[in-house]
Amino acid sequence: MSTFDFPNLDEHGWALDDGEAAHRAHPNTYWIPPYEERATLKEGDCAKIRFLLRIWHKGKLVDTAERMWVEVKGFQEDYYLGMLVNDPVMTDKIAWGQPLFFEARHVTDIIRKDEANEKS
Repeated sequence: MSTFDFPNLDEHGWALDDGEAAHRAHPNTYWIPPYEERATLKEGDCAKIRFLLRIWHKGKLVDTAERMWVEVKGFQEDYYLGMLVNDPVMTDKIAWGQPLFFEARHVTDIIRKDEANEKS
């Protein structure tokens, strides 16, 4: 497995939050799907990911977060390749349609392609 440098707040103004770490820190209030579900996403499934954002607010740089959906488009080695399917509210550093890589540890919720088709 090669290493992949994910975006970071200092350089890019955004980063992907580690949902597993957040769950470990707050197990009673920060739910995530079981690893087996997060590790078996297929093309067309959607994963909710918490994006950490560094934004200007009232004249100061502040760190905040926004949860958004990413549709799985493919795979590269041990990483998911996804496309953002939300318009961020708090930043213009990322946008609908932006490609990005992520791992199972970043996933905080899931909508399976089959489940989405059943609801429509």
